[in-house]
Amino acid sequence: MDKEFGALFRGYNAMVRAAGEREALRLRLAEEERLATLGTLAGSMAHEVNNPLGGMLTALDTIAAHGTDARVREQSIGFLRRGLEDIRNVVRASLVLYKARAGPTVLSREALDDLRYLAGPEAARRGVQLAWENAVEAAPVGNATAVRQAVLNLLLNAIAASPPRGTVSLAARHDDGRLIIAVADEGAGLPQSVDAMLSAPDAGLPAGSTGLGLWAATRAVRALGGTIRHEITATGTILVLEIPTEGANAAA
Repeated sequence: MDKEFGALFRGYNAMVRAAGEREALRLRLAEEERLATLGTLAGSMAHEVNNPLGGMLTALDTIAAHGTDARVREQSIGFLRRGLEDIRNVVRASLVLYKARAGPTVLSREALDDLRYLAGPEAARRGVQLAWENAVEAAPVGNATAVRQAVLNLLLNAIAASPPRGTVSLAARHDDGRLIIAVADEGAGLPQSVDAMLSAPDAGLPAGSTGLGLWAATRAVRALGGTIRHEITATGTILVLEIPTEGANAAA
């Protein structure tokens, strides 16, 4: 064993040990990646489900206080129905069945206006004003729920970035085969990591980031063939969401 064959056997055994260690390392890394992905999915799903709940609770309070008014009751019930449909669609997304049953494909004026009430409690808590200009009647976007969630995330992100007594504005229009929604804040600007995430098509969640809103919005918009770009102004930042609408129903 101390001759040439011994050296051969020792080399072979070392190779086998190294291959075993490499396989164990690969399995451990795969498990860590799986857990990280599940954690991100769970956090993102909780974030998307939590967003409509505040507005839905407000709608219930409105019904309790003014339920005898038929107009208020009808508006509140419609608001609750759309919020529950959003939550249902988010849950379906985690069950794969959502791919075949994506929910509404046309974004209506009412569905977009709902976001004003969903973001309203957070804006009031932070002392931020909301300015609203919605010129969208019915835009075929392929997945209206995903667009609503993306815009709500942009609104909440803008509210968090703006100082007290600041203003967050939304302007939405549908023309030339595009849905264009601009959300402006009066904050200090985007962090460099977030700027890189918006500009890189396959960027993941920025390292050390605890917020999933803008990341989730970016992924949802890109899945619909759209983009989110940002503009710096004298008073803050504008995030502009653009989604093509020509042929959206056929693609869906």
